[in-house]
Amino acid sequence: PITDNMGNIRTFYLYTPASGVIPCSSGIVLMRDGNDESSAKYILEETGWAELAERDHYVIILPNSAGESWNIDNSTEAPDEIAFSVNWLTTGTLQYLLGCKVHRTSLYLAGFGHAATFAAKIAAQHGNLLAGMYLEGAKHVFGAVRPVSPVPAWLVNCAPELDSAFGFTAQ
Repeated sequence: PITDNMGNIRTFYLYTPASGVIPCSSGIVLMRDGNDESSAKYILEETGWAELAERDHYVIILPNSAGESWNIDNSTEAPDEIAFSVNWLTTGTLQYLLGCKVHRTSLYLAGFGHAATFAAKIAAQHGNLLAGMYLEGAKHVFGAVRPVSPVPAWLVNCAPELDSAFGFTAQ
């Protein structure tokens, strides 16, 4: 089991397409608000990611927050979500799920709502782990976040400061 810094055993949902998975194909880590099965099903169906996974034969991993939402403001009363995420992104669990050793060219991060802000923090601090990201609805950035590694990003309905944090200019 994967535990966080407070000793909580952490869980995730896994979407494996019925069309099959190509070993060592791209994997998508889909960050969402909520930590139950209904929130996982909702985000897969409403965003179209399940349909894309069926078409392109890749696995979608949906990690669960420790509480109802991700600890994006680094409260000491809740688990260190960044450390937890980096831990499972870099350990054998992810390699096992994708069927190969994970490398930057095969792992994408997507986030929606509150979880999109958290996904942006992961990308900014650990962009070397990602091939790219898709964020929808990220509302703010904590501090002057600048990615330590370039991360190709598609930002939809995100706060303007997030655009500038990732080096984009609004068009």
